[in-house]
Amino acid sequence: RVSETIASCEGHLSGRAPYVYFACHPILAARMEKCLRESGESPDGVLHFSWQITGTFNASYEPTYLLRSCQLDRASNSVFWLLGCYLHRARMDLSVLAPLMGNIIDRYSLEIEYQK
Repeated sequence: RVSETIASCEGHLSGRAPYVYFACHPILAARMEKCLRESGESPDGVLHFSWQITGTFNASYEPTYLLRSCQLDRASNSVFWLLGCYLHRARMDLSVLAPLMGNIIDRYSLEIEYQK
Protein backbone atom coordinates (compact mmCIF):
# COMPACT_ATOMS: atom_id res chain seq x y z
CA ARG A 1 0.00 0.00 0.00
CA VAL A 2 1.16 3.48 -0.83
CA SER A 3 -0.71 5.18 2.01
CA GLU A 4 -2.63 4.16 5.11
CA THR A 5 -4.82 6.15 7.47
CA ILE A 6 -3.86 5.43 11.07
CA ALA A 7 -6.40 7.69 12.81
CA SER A 8 -8.72 10.53 11.88
CA CYS A 9 -11.42 12.77 13.28
CA GLU A 10 -13.91 15.11 11.57
CA GLY A 11 -13.92 17.37 14.63
CA HIS A 12 -16.24 17.60 17.61
CA LEU A 13 -18.19 20.45 19.17
CA SER A 14 -16.55 19.51 22.46
CA GLY A 15 -13.32 21.12 21.26
CA ARG A 16 -11.58 18.68 18.94
CA ALA A 17 -10.34 20.02 15.60
CA PRO A 18 -10.31 17.68 12.59
CA TYR A 19 -7.14 15.82 11.63
CA VAL A 20 -5.88 12.83 9.67
CA TYR A 21 -2.89 10.85 10.94
CA PHE A 22 -1.43 8.64 8.23
CA ALA A 23 1.59 6.80 6.88
CA CYS A 24 2.88 7.08 3.34
CA HIS A 25 6.02 7.44 1.29
CA PRO A 26 7.77 10.79 1.92
CA ILE A 27 7.49 11.72 -1.77
CA LEU A 28 3.73 11.34 -1.55
CA ALA A 29 3.54 13.48 1.61
CA ALA A 30 5.60 16.17 -0.16
CA ARG A 31 3.21 16.14 -3.14
CA MET A 32 0.25 16.49 -0.79
CA GLU A 33 1.86 19.42 1.03
CA LYS A 34 2.65 21.11 -2.28
CA CYS A 35 -0.98 20.75 -3.34
CA LEU A 36 -2.18 22.19 -0.02
CA ARG A 37 0.10 25.20 -0.32
CA GLU A 38 -0.97 25.86 -3.90
CA SER A 39 -4.65 25.50 -2.95
CA GLY A 40 -4.22 27.95 -0.09
CA GLU A 41 -2.46 30.50 -2.28
CA SER A 42 -4.99 30.47 -5.10
CA PRO A 43 -7.33 33.49 -5.12
CA ASP A 44 -10.35 31.32 -5.92
CA GLY A 45 -9.43 28.69 -3.34
CA VAL A 46 -12.25 26.44 -2.24
CA LEU A 47 -10.74 25.81 1.18
CA HIS A 48 -11.88 27.92 4.14
CA PHE A 49 -8.76 27.27 6.21
CA SER A 50 -5.09 26.69 5.58
CA TRP A 51 -4.04 23.08 6.04
CA GLN A 52 -0.61 21.56 6.47
CA ILE A 53 1.12 18.23 6.71
CA THR A 54 3.73 17.68 9.39
CA GLY A 55 5.89 14.60 9.76
CA THR A 56 7.23 12.55 12.63
CA PHE A 57 8.33 8.98 13.29
CA ASN A 58 6.22 6.27 14.89
CA ALA A 59 7.44 3.76 17.51
CA SER A 60 9.04 1.68 14.72
CA TYR A 61 10.88 4.76 13.36
CA GLU A 62 8.77 4.82 10.22
CA PRO A 63 7.66 8.21 8.87
CA THR A 64 4.10 9.22 9.69
CA TYR A 65 2.22 12.42 8.93
CA LEU A 66 -0.49 14.61 10.37
CA LEU A 67 -2.86 16.63 8.17
CA ARG A 68 -4.37 19.47 10.20
CA SER A 69 -5.17 23.15 10.26
CA CYS A 70 -3.38 25.29 12.86
CA GLN A 71 -6.22 27.80 12.53
CA LEU A 72 -8.74 25.16 13.53
CA ASP A 73 -6.57 23.88 16.35
CA ARG A 74 -6.62 27.38 17.87
CA ALA A 75 -10.31 27.96 17.11
CA SER A 76 -11.43 24.66 18.64
CA ASN A 77 -11.28 26.27 22.11
CA SER A 78 -13.44 29.28 21.20
CA VAL A 79 -17.11 29.96 21.78
CA PHE A 80 -17.58 30.15 18.00
CA TRP A 81 -16.41 26.54 17.75
CA LEU A 82 -19.01 25.53 20.32
CA LEU A 83 -21.68 27.22 18.22
CA GLY A 84 -20.61 25.19 15.21
CA CYS A 85 -19.44 28.16 13.12
CA TYR A 86 -15.99 26.75 12.40
CA LEU A 87 -16.90 23.10 12.49
CA HIS A 88 -19.31 23.37 9.57
CA ARG A 89 -16.69 25.04 7.35
CA ALA A 90 -14.04 22.59 8.55
CA ARG A 91 -16.18 19.68 7.43
CA MET A 92 -16.73 21.39 4.08
CA ASP A 93 -12.94 21.60 3.73
CA LEU A 94 -12.62 17.89 4.53
CA SER A 95 -15.11 17.07 1.78
CA VAL A 96 -12.82 18.92 -0.66
CA LEU A 97 -9.57 17.53 0.77
CA ALA A 98 -10.58 13.87 0.63
CA PRO A 99 -10.87 13.62 -3.18
CA LEU A 100 -7.95 16.03 -3.65
CA MET A 101 -5.62 13.84 -1.59
CA GLY A 102 -7.09 10.71 -3.19
CA ASN A 103 -6.23 12.05 -6.65
CA ILE A 104 -2.65 12.70 -5.55
CA ILE A 105 -2.36 9.17 -4.18
CA ASP A 106 -3.72 7.72 -7.41
CA ARG A 107 -1.54 9.92 -9.59
CA TYR A 108 1.78 9.34 -7.82
CA SER A 109 1.40 5.80 -6.47
CA LEU A 110 2.78 4.25 -9.66
CA GLU A 111 5.75 6.62 -9.60
CA ILE A 112 6.49 5.68 -6.00
CA GLU A 113 6.09 1.94 -6.61
CA TYR A 114 8.44 2.22 -9.56
CA GLN A 115 11.14 3.87 -7.42
CA LYS A 116 11.10 1.10 -4.77
